[in-house]
Amino acid sequence: MEVTFRDEDTAALVAMLDVRLQRKSRRNIQKKAYYRQDKQVHMYLKTRASELEAELGRLSRLPRSSLVSWQDTARGLHDGAVESLHHNRVLKKRLREYRTLTVLLRDMVNSTVVQVSPTGTWLASNLRLHRVRLHAHPEARRHGLDWLTQVMYHNTDQLLEKYAFPSRTPYSRLADITVDTSHPDALNYIQRYQLELNLPLECALPLAKSYFQSGASLDQLEVHYKVKQFLDVEATSSFSDSMTYDVVIDLTAHTQAGTTRLCRIFQEANRCILVTQNVPDDEKLPSKYTDSKSLTWVVLERVAPTITIMRCLFVVSQSFTQRTGEFVSLEDEAQLDWHLNLRRVPVDLRLDTFCRHVHLLGYRNIQSRDHDFARLFHCEI
Repeated sequence: MEVTFRDEDTAALVAMLDVRLQRKSRRNIQKKAYYRQDKQVHMYLKTRASELEAELGRLSRLPRSSLVSWQDTARGLHDGAVESLHHNRVLKKRLREYRTLTVLLRDMVNSTVVQVSPTGTWLASNLRLHRVRLHAHPEARRHGLDWLTQVMYHNTDQLLEKYAFPSRTPYSRLADITVDTSHPDALNYIQRYQLELNLPLECALPLAKSYFQSGASLDQLEVHYKVKQFLDVEATSSFSDSMTYDVVIDLTAHTQAGTTRLCRIFQEANRCILVTQNVPDDEKLPSKYTDSKSLTWVVLERVAPTITIMRCLFVVSQSFTQRTGEFVSLEDEAQLDWHLNLRRVPVDLRLDTFCRHVHLLGYRNIQSRDHDFARLFHCEI
């Protein structure tokens, strides 16, 4: 029987054969690609194996002492942990100290009364520092010493303007005293003193320093049965070579409570400002039953190469009790500090009588200053 193929069958067979040839061709191409890839991986691994063998050989030749054992590693981690814990404890302790310091400094600043807008001349004083405590805490004490002098220095110009110091002295010198009665239960005694010196500023400053800061020598104090002790020398010298804090104890008073004096000199281009004050409330020192706050500003200003103006402002508060901080009565103030008995004077006349008495003694004090300054600066007053 003769088989015949139609054209459609021939075309289908040819197409099927072409598909098989294409599949075979793709498989051959893929095999060649895989072979090349396998060959590249083989070469890379062979090269890397050679490198690792070389590195292993190098490491095996190193001395064993350079290799850290696991025991040493663990010990190092333990020591690091201990050091970190110690550092953490130190930081926590420092944080507690800073918190304590913050409380103490806040208490010190809050105990200060600074009049922001001063009233007219001869009225209430700008500064009331009688309740400021100098703490025993080392850092609080160091900041306190600095702050007590800085607050005086930065109020200098305001107080010179407030108490109407003239630019030049109209006569040989200007001096007066008054009682600040704007607060009858908290009096202040104010003394102004201004003098023109025929001295250069550089010559006037050491003389003023010897009078207001150095004061009586140890030998002179010993004659009067008194001793002087300098306090917080390291702290004061860290701020300025011209800053001192001392206490003078009267051996005849049968008490360990002495009179303190904190001094510092601030130098500007053409003037020097010397500030002094006592510190009634010092935690490290015995305190008096009653005390007063004394503030002194001494401003030396160069007005010519050989002329210096010295302006002195003395502000002393009424006495107060240390325990309560309350001011003593006018009668006790007059009797204890001014030797005046007001109890025989009618109540409505007591304040005026007291002020007249203070003026009388105050001008005697001015005469004493005239004598001291004439001898100190070798001038006539």
